[in-house]
Amino acid sequence: MAYKITIPFYAFKINFQANTHFFIPMADKEVVRIGQGFEILAGKYAEIVQRQVFDKGKFRQLLDEFRHSEYYSDTLEVNFPAAKDGFSYPAFALSFDFFYTESNEGVKGIVPALGLETFAASKTDIPKQFQEIIRIEFTRKKRLSAIQQIITTIWYDVIELWSDEIELRALFPAEIEEMESTSANPLLPKAAQLLDIHKSLAYGMESPLEQLAKALKNQFNRSILLVGRRVSEKPLWFGNWRISKRNCVLKGKSGRPPLLPSSKN
Repeated sequence: MAYKITIPFYAFKINFQANTHFFIPMADKEVVRIGQGFEILAGKYAEIVQRQVFDKGKFRQLLDEFRHSEYYSDTLEVNFPAAKDGFSYPAFALSFDFFYTESNEGVKGIVPALGLETFAASKTDIPKQFQEIIRIEFTRKKRLSAIQQIITTIWYDVIELWSDEIELRALFPAEIEEMESTSANPLLPKAAQLLDIHKSLAYGMESPLEQLAKALKNQFNRSILLVGRRVSEKPLWFGNWRISKRNCVLKGKSGRPPLLPSSKN
């Protein structure tokens, strides 16, 4: 029987002046949910963690998801010098909201608007490290080359940190093995669609196939000679075998199609 455990779930809510918002899970900053409720996001995140982590027995990854800590918010300012050419852009400064949590190992900080994280020995080192990291991020993504790239980093109104508890089921090894053996999440139906073929045919050869089937059912003559220009005996023979096998007209002991002599045609 599975053992139920509860872990915290955190997400940043970024509000805009146009009365819109979106959520970004703290553990996966590549995922953005626009206009979706926090409860729905937490439920879907729990389903993914259950299916991709717990149902596969990857319990060690629980340490990455378990972030039961108290977070604090603050603001930092980053100064950018004027462009070296003297006219691309003047010197300016930007302010960013960041969140941090303290532990015995040090202090972890997050800037949700940019999806950046850092770790420092003390709280006073967090703003200094973020200032350098943000400058590097602006240079790497060439944000200083266009004013639109700069505005997109500060056009939010306020950032909030939301949290909730999600419940997961830790399976025993026997249950995990049973799920893997039964293919609880097969990949083939996701990549392909099962063909519903009601009638097996050699395409373009329906008439010769029907004549061959009638000849084989004749109780007086079972020897068939296929004559003609470029006779495709193999498609006709195997097409008839499939129909016969399904309709129980011809039954072989092995249930396999009969062997045909090699042909140069």
